[in-house]
Amino acid sequence: MKTQFILFTLSGIMRFRKIIFLFFTATPGFVYGQLVSTEPYALQDKTVSFMHRLEKELITFVEQADSVSNASMEERNTLLQKSVFFREISKYLDENRFAYESVRRQSFEKLTPPPIDLEKALRLTPIVDSSLTILWKEADYARLLTFQSFTAEAIMGLIANTMLPVIVETSSNIYDDLMLDSQIGPLIYGLPVLRDKWQLFMITRHYCIAVDFNLTTQDVDNVRFATLSDSSPDLSNLAISGNPKTTVDSLSQGLQKIGWSILADTAYLRASHTEILQTLAVKKQQFFLEHLDQYTQVRKTLLSRFPATGVLPTEYRLKISGEELGDTFLQSISFLNPTVFSVETITTQLANSIAGQLSWGGRPDYKALSLKAMMGYLHRVRPTANHYIWQVQACGYQTLIEYQWDISTGKITDLKYYERI
Repeated sequence: MKTQFILFTLSGIMRFRKIIFLFFTATPGFVYGQLVSTEPYALQDKTVSFMHRLEKELITFVEQADSVSNASMEERNTLLQKSVFFREISKYLDENRFAYESVRRQSFEKLTPPPIDLEKALRLTPIVDSSLTILWKEADYARLLTFQSFTAEAIMGLIANTMLPVIVETSSNIYDDLMLDSQIGPLIYGLPVLRDKWQLFMITRHYCIAVDFNLTTQDVDNVRFATLSDSSPDLSNLAISGNPKTTVDSLSQGLQKIGWSILADTAYLRASHTEILQTLAVKKQQFFLEHLDQYTQVRKTLLSRFPATGVLPTEYRLKISGEELGDTFLQSISFLNPTVFSVETITTQLANSIAGQLSWGGRPDYKALSLKAMMGYLHRVRPTANHYIWQVQACGYQTLIEYQWDISTGKITDLKYYERI
């Protein structure tokens, strides 16, 4: 789905190359001492609340950006610098710079260096496309783009999304490739250069991206990449990356190992994407059941930080319900269950999927999708009589989503989607 972000519209997703099957032997040891690291979630909640207070300024900024979509980069820079939204968010980032640095440093310090010299092995080359380099070379843009990215994985995922049109070629099965890649997940490595400067590496089945990131200044530079092909060097000695510090870290690492191990299994060498996804779903569900206690404890802990649900505001009207969307829709959401630790993941997936359903056969409202993504969702929750089932209210840009979530099964029921009138 096409997404607008800040002043740019990324278009033209290009062709992926053949799959490289890597073999992984590392088995993550599970960490039971600490369930989650609460600091990143506290900063995330604070940032979402700030964005909701800045809703009017954000809408004005996006409307102004739309009006100068064909303007020069210099004119766009002027608009950015003069906007109330930019001034307010810059002030927020300055006031919270130590919190951002602390949270990101915790994430970076969990990373392990790549087991081989990727710079030399893959001959990483710099990005030369001016429309992309401006995003990262200009500190103002970089700060704006990464203000909701609190981990190395989130930062590299964001950079990868902006670079896809450059590093891959058009393909008839591009959507299958993206679906499979999203379910497997990338490998993220980190290498400290100085105390505040890190080299970050992201490897998928198709490409490698490397950047330098400064934790203090939030500068992103030296962005480079390499595509992987049959002629690429042997990467079979790569291992699942990261030093888990919490139960969430260990569970995430276990899920990652499942995906990459399937790709490394020669039995799936000629399997279709559908067959691999089915196998992946089965193995992930088995992993979920094997670690059900840990999942339940993590989910309950993360839910407990939110305030209690309240009365539905009068300015919202019901747009569509789970009954109208059908069982197949809710089943597709439950497919993600083993990868869900926090309720935000479910809400985001529900919001995007419902928007897709409502715009079926037509053109989605890309501006509204951008605003929803940038603002995030304010959550209110409460446990029901069945202490495994929680009532959830999630308020986003002009929308409110209500549903019940069974944290022991991942099942979603009593779904209602409202729009503000």
